[in-house]
Amino acid sequence: MSPDSADGVMWIDRQAAVAFELRHFPRYYEFTERMLLTLKKKWATDPNFQWPRLIEEIDLTLKHIQHRK
Repeated sequence: MSPDSADGVMWIDRQAAVAFELRHFPRYYEFTERMLLTLKKKWATDPNFQWPRLIEEIDLTLKHIQHRK
């Protein structure tokens, strides 16, 4: 795997992929939901957070989990 570039592009791609993959682990939905809601709240209020794509992927994963509960 390549190291992150200065702009964080690789980091954000990996994080979005992780958020997507969490959909495949229903056993952990309870924890995953709490964790993603906390991260979303933290990042949504951080003026330095520059990756709305990640919050969009978190929202999609939360929607998937909530639909399956």
